Amino acid sequence: MEDKSIVRELARRRVFIFFSIAIAIVFAVDAILVESDNLTFMLDDFGLVGLSILSLALMAIWRNRRSLKELRSQHNIIAALFVIAVLFKIYGIVVEMGHSEDFGDEIPGLIILLTVVLNRFV
Repeated sequence: MEDKSIVRELARRRVFIFFSIAIAIVFAVDAILVESDNLTFMLDDFGLVGLSILSLALMAIWRNRRSLKELRSQHNIIAALFVIAVLFKIYGIVVEMGHSEDFGDEIPGLIILLTVVLNRFV
């Protein structure tokens, strides 16, 4: 039974790694190319990039953790970082609500972040 739980936690780690890389790339490009005209519009995207890089760094540091307790602890910390990322995205929604060209990535980004947070619990 514990082997199955470890395999599930390792699969969660791969999901966190995949989405951390994707979020870092997509929102960095978005902040630099699309929203570079307004600093307040870039804050949520750079916050997401920073949190994604931090989560990747933590997963790299803890890559040798293999026990079930260590993996769950690691994933709780990473999920907490993604909850903070959800707060950054909510900030982006509030700030960019009146600008249709800048608001376009906010709702899909929020859905992706919530999916990543749910990954910890499913």
